Amino acid sequence: MRKVYESSAFEKLGHFQSILESVGIATLIKNEALNEALGVFSAAGDYPELWVMDDGD
Repeated sequence: MRKVYESSAFEKLGHFQSILESVGIATLIKNEALNEALGVFSAAGDYPELWVMDDGD
């Protein structure tokens, strides 16, 4: 796995995930549930991250 994007903007993250998955690249979003539950982002910068599952993609 490798991180390809990190942002506080959920709509951008979802858009990029849709593009990747539409061409058959499996993805994962990390830190999404934590930030949605808190309603804020921590000072440590735990923003949602878009990861590609296969390093070769």
